[in-house]
Amino acid sequence: MKRTMSIVFIACLVFSLIISIQSASAAERIRIPYLSHGGDWFCGLAVTNLTSTAINVTMDLVTSEGNNHSMYFQYRTELPEIDPYAILAGPITGTEGMYGTGANVPGPDIGGGCRRFWVELWHSGTEDFAALSFMANLNSGAIAGYAYETFFSTANTNTFGEYSPPTFAVDLIPDWGTKYQPFLPKGWSLLFP
Repeated sequence: MKRTMSIVFIACLVFSLIISIQSASAAERIRIPYLSHGGDWFCGLAVTNLTSTAINVTMDLVTSEGNNHSMYFQYRTELPEIDPYAILAGPITGTEGMYGTGANVPGPDIGGGCRRFWVELWHSGTEDFAALSFMANLNSGAIAGYAYETFFSTANTNTFGEYSPPTFAVDLIPDWGTKYQPFLPKGWSLLFP
């Protein structure tokens, strides 16, 4: 009886381990450790779907200080759906930017309007995808530079959870409820603190 119980226990343990490994790898992620944008520098991405299934990729920007959100919102954007074996390419910001039309890249100015940041691309499925990051120096009066790097997704969950900004209870008029409650129709009440 003890031997049967220990075999059942070990079988349950192995089964649980297999399930947890599968659920932990139910996402694909790419980390691009360095990009800069602004001033004389321009950067962009080309995201390629490597499978026969359409994917929806999310992009998280992280400032050079490690912030993935401001006090009010997360530096996250949902990229347009990428069809099977298709490429989605464009600049990070600008009129047709992936991060948002005309949106500035978050983070401190390191000089001349340039900002450094890193990017995490991810989706919740198991379909593989790749990304090519590219940067260029657009100043024609200096030594022009161009760089690119290719990254392939790995089975991993995204680093950053959904950010919820803090909520504040503000009492704009002190004693609002006690001063003005008597003037309301009978049975009504104020929803203010």
